[in-house]
Amino acid sequence: MMERNDELARANRRMMEKLLIAAVLMFGFAFALVPFYEKICEVTGIRNLFQPDALAAQNTQVDTTRTVSVEFDANTQRLPWTFKPLEASVVVHPGEVTQVVYELRNTLDRPVTGQAVPSYGPQQAALYFRKIECFCFQQQTLGPAKCAECRWFS
Repeated sequence: MMERNDELARANRRMMEKLLIAAVLMFGFAFALVPFYEKICEVTGIRNLFQPDALAAQNTQVDTTRTVSVEFDANTQRLPWTFKPLEASVVVHPGEVTQVVYELRNTLDRPVTGQAVPSYGPQQAALYFRKIECFCFQQQTLGPAKCAECRWFS
């Protein structure tokens, strides 16, 4: 009976070691996945939200026969900032370069760092917009109760 208990204890110990190794490997894989995903996106150009589009600045084809109304929204998730467009919408000709100005304000009494992330709704709309430049897509540190303007050219 004592042998069987020792054998069971050894089997349990081996199983625990295997499970711990598997847990460490899974954590390591999950940790390495983020930079791996970013590198794949960089190489393929997928989800390259923060880089200006090189072709947008060279566009000379403006469709003056029609207009498109573009509405702007802004939200701050877990940031004590107010972030809003100065114009709720603009009417543009497809292919036309347009400047949109956002106001952002730190509502705390201490500096806060944040970063704007562009998104489109519906998601398919992203195919028709090109970012030329926007400093908001880089990390910004706003001092206590400070305000800044973010200009986004599209």
